[in-house]
Amino acid sequence: FRLFIAGRSVFMLGIRMMVTVIGWWMYEITNSKLALGLVGLSEIIPALSLALYAGHYIDINEKRKLLLTCLSLFVLCVAALVFLSSPFVTRHFTGWEIATGICIVIACTGAIRAFSGPTFGALISQVVPRDILPAAASISSASWLMASITGHAMGGFLIAFIGIHGSFWVIIGLT
Repeated sequence: FRLFIAGRSVFMLGIRMMVTVIGWWMYEITNSKLALGLVGLSEIIPALSLALYAGHYIDINEKRKLLLTCLSLFVLCVAALVFLSSPFVTRHFTGWEIATGICIVIACTGAIRAFSGPTFGALISQVVPRDILPAAASISSASWLMASITGHAMGGFLIAFIGIHGSFWVIIGLT
């Protein structure tokens, strides 16, 4: 159980770092507040659209395999962001072209989150004995909140010290 919670916390830390880095990066390359809204919109549409289907799919399939698939796909999305932030791409494409690529990747992460979040929740009940499930849920919630808060701070520090491209390398290492 501890390993499961630690893994979920590190994953959440990486996600929250990514949110901060992407927000900064989008504004930096487009100089547009609208671009920040487009990032959120590109994530929420697939996440909400797939929510009901994801719940059904998670219920009828093996959860560990599904979670590993989600994590693998998330790593591929972060790898795509590493590529989009590379010097090669920034030299050959405009800010809005890169922003479009970012929104496509974020749409993919939104679809992945529709499956990964509920799968994490469903696995806790399978990993933890019933008698300590309330305590486990509290620990899981607290670790998620802690990772969420520190992830944003770490994302900001990473941008300041190693830049956007380097930040995505750290995030890919955490996921």
